[in-house]
Amino acid sequence: CAFEPAGEFAALWQTYKGQLGCPLTATPKLIQDAEQAFETGHMFWRDDNRYIYVVYEQGAQAGTYLVFEDEWEEGDSAYSCVATAPAGRVQPERGFGLVWCKLGGPAAAIGWGLEEEAGYWEGKGDPLVHDFGSGVILRDSAGTVSGMAYVFFGSTGTFVHEAY
Repeated sequence: CAFEPAGEFAALWQTYKGQLGCPLTATPKLIQDAEQAFETGHMFWRDDNRYIYVVYEQGAQAGTYLVFEDEWEEGDSAYSCVATAPAGRVQPERGFGLVWCKLGGPAAAIGWGLEEEAGYWEGKGDPLVHDFGSGVILRDSAGTVSGMAYVFFGSTGTFVHEAY
């Protein structure tokens, strides 16, 4: 690598540098994101590159993730497929909803939303990312308090959620 990463995720990179590859920048960057909890995982949207991460934390696909380009545009219908959420659950909307519908809607392995999506930015949750040649480290809004980050391995479609 031309340089080693500095900042919050340097120790995680040391642990996983074989899977992550070289850093694309010297330090992580604060981003704006949207987040939504689901029955078996989470979805995260990055404003800086318009990627949506579908993260499976439970069930048959636990420990894996998928990445989609956000194809939803202002003016599109908020709901991309017809569905009726069961009591205590919500149908995802906008970009998350479009991805959810592509994954099977009500039959999607990630399940129904547990709450509406929420946005975060610097000063509100402080989401942080560091991009690498073969992966990404993401601290979601809860990670600021818990000290946990997601390490996404691009070559395998797997992840770990660990202290940084």
